[in-house]
Amino acid sequence: MLTFGQRLKELRAAHNMKQSDLAEAMHVSKFSVSAWERDLQKPEYNKLESLSRLFNVNISYLLGESEDSSPAVPGVDEEAVWSDDDVEAMRKAAQMLTQLSFTSRMIIRASIAQAYQLEKDAGTLRKGYDVKMQRYDSAAEDDG
Repeated sequence: MLTFGQRLKELRAAHNMKQSDLAEAMHVSKFSVSAWERDLQKPEYNKLESLSRLFNVNISYLLGESEDSSPAVPGVDEEAVWSDDDVEAMRKAAQMLTQLSFTSRMIIRASIAQAYQLEKDAGTLRKGYDVKMQRYDSAAEDDG
């Protein structure tokens, strides 16, 4: 069976990606990708998850532990199920957001939009969550 590094190199090549392309998509250096492919290092778990989503394979396959490459997604997407704590945290964040000035709200909104676009471009957004961001006219809202 292939090692993680061999499998990663094989998947990257199958997707016509250079090490620099993969590094950019994963938000790491080209040296990290090179070390992964030479089995000198393994990425942290969150990067393994991102790699498995990017290449649409399960983590066991990516690690060279299995020959079954099918993504481990059937059934409920556990990441999509929000716990009561998540809902409460979002409610509190929304309350805090309403207390901020228009400028601060737009800075936060721009940050979220940029992070969303980076994830979308990298192909790491969870399936079914593609949304269009609306633009706000600064004249439409007071700063006070």
